[in-house]
Amino acid sequence: MALYDRDYTNNNDSMSYATENDSENVKLVKQTYQYFAASLLAGGFGAYAGIAIIGADVLMTYRWFIFIPWMLFGMFALPMLKDKEMLATIGLFVFTFMGGIVLTPLISMVMAKGGGATVGNAFLLASAMFAGLSLFAINSKTDFSSYGKPLMIAFGIVFIGSILNIIFFHSPIISVLISGAVLMISAFFVLVDTQNIVAGAYETPVMGALSLYLNFFNMFQSLLVLLGIMDD
Repeated sequence: MALYDRDYTNNNDSMSYATENDSENVKLVKQTYQYFAASLLAGGFGAYAGIAIIGADVLMTYRWFIFIPWMLFGMFALPMLKDKEMLATIGLFVFTFMGGIVLTPLISMVMAKGGGATVGNAFLLASAMFAGLSLFAINSKTDFSSYGKPLMIAFGIVFIGSILNIIFFHSPIISVLISGAVLMISAFFVLVDTQNIVAGAYETPVMGALSLYLNFFNMFQSLLVLLGIMDD
């Protein structure tokens, strides 16, 4: 019977292969989080450049000309570069640097209302939530990988709602609801992506870092809106 047709003569080779495989996976996870940390740093430089060099007023005026190419680059161009490590790495840091610039108008508005402390509190809160959710995902026995598709659908609906609110409604109440929804969806995405990274589901550390960065970006942006409205 096939169940019992096992070759025990190469047991040492199998154990050696398993150990080597685990070692490669640990290396991939470490590289992913190193890229993620560097991405946050690049985003910070982007935000500084947006405020100190370009100016929030200029970025607010041309925000759609920046946001749409930035979003399309992250959705389509970066995944196409995944097999070219050097180009993918450069693309990741360009994307995250531009992410900081994209956030500049919101950061400036929040700073004008509550000062730099509000921005700092949003970053610290996002960091604490991200770290706690990551540890929970690593230690949890629940498999969150099946949550990916429903979360993508939910995020798409909320994203369309946010665009409609920006263009037509301009409602602070809708902004609060959307930001709360994005915060919750992003929190679940952290659980999904953390488990996928640990399981080796991402082909390259750059793609894993990109997913983590987008989760953190959305959490930080949502908290900026919520705390900014509370300060208003």
